[in-house]
Formats: sequence, C-alpha cells, structure tokens
Amino acid sequence: MGLIGVGPTQFPSSISPNFPKIGKNKMAVKKKWKMSKNPLYRGDGKDSVCVPNPKADDSIVRHIMYFEGPGRETPYLSTSEEYELAEEFSNGSVWETFVKIAKKESVQHINRTELLSLMKGNGKGKAKWPNAFEVMQARRYVEQWGEHLLDFRNVDDPSTVTKKNFQNHETSFLSELLVQRPSIWGAWFGCRLLCYA
Repeated sequence: MGLIGVGPTQFPSSISPNFPKIGKNKMAVKKKWKMSKNPLYRGDGKDSVCVPNPKADDSIVRHIMYFEGPGRETPYLSTSEEYELAEEFSNGSVWETFVKIAKKESVQHINRTELLSLMKGNGKGKAKWPNAFEVMQARRYVEQWGEHLLDFRNVDDPSTVTKKNFQNHETSFLSELLVQRPSIWGAWFGCRLLCYA
C-alpha cells in the first residue's frame, strides 16, 4: 500500500479522498441558491440513498475529505445546489430534497455559507481538525461542489427519515410533467373549441 498526499499530509492510499474526476466547466456553482424554493441534490445509488449513522464520528472535515472512501460511517449526507455537480457522485441516480422537508424530520441543515465560516485555520466546532491544510482543502471542496450537509445526529430512525426525505429526481421531474400536462392540454382543447364555435 503506497502513500499519497500533498504537502505535509500523507496517508495510506486505501483511505485517500476518493472524489470523481470532473471537467473544468463543472468546477463551481453557477447560480444563487435559495433555501425557500430550490432543492438540494444528491448523487447516490439507483434504488436508494445511503443511510447515515447518527452515532458515527461527526467530524465535518473527515466527512468532506471523504477519508475512508465509500461506505464510511458518517452522520451526514452531502448534497449540492446543482444537479450537474451531484450527478458527478451518482452511482445510478440523482436524488432531491428540500430543506423544509428535512427539518420536519429533525434533520439539521448546514448550509454552504456556514460550512465555509467553520473552515478557517484549523477549523471551528465540528470542523476543528489537527491539520490546517486539510481544513483548507475541505473548504475548497465545499466551494467547488456547492456543498450543504444534512445532519442526522438528532434522528432516531435514519433509514425511514432518509426514505421520506429524498425523491428520485427523474421520478420527481416526470410526475411534475404529468401534473402540468392536463392543464396544458386543457388550454389547447379549450382554444380549439373556441376557434370552432
């Protein structure tokens, strides 16, 4: 097992940050996100969103740096403001939720601005970390991915809450079209009837 790292930090390749490669055109958040009306997206498995463990190590830097790779125990779920960025982490589907839905189930929302404010120097609060370089790197990832965290530390049944909170984006988009379609067809037929009357 080799060592990898940049600067003063080296760790075994088996626990390295495990991020997907992305193109230059997908390196930043594009538009202003509004909590009251915009969804958060999560790239995850085809059939479901992975279930967080409320009792796992709650270090924010550890979570964001993706130490220990996929399947690691964490009380957080990472989400993004942008569908395209979440798609980079997808293992089959992109899921969506809204902050107001999450909060109804005792899931706390840690927004991007709050994450960035916690990640200065050696970090503050749950973002405190012994290596300032890794804190800086985690901060860069939060900016790059438009990252928000959903915090499940106060949730009793994370499996049920996760199922309630997230909807497959493709299914959600199709159902939205089906709901809107009758009104579009109704307007078209109404116009046709008036034209022939």
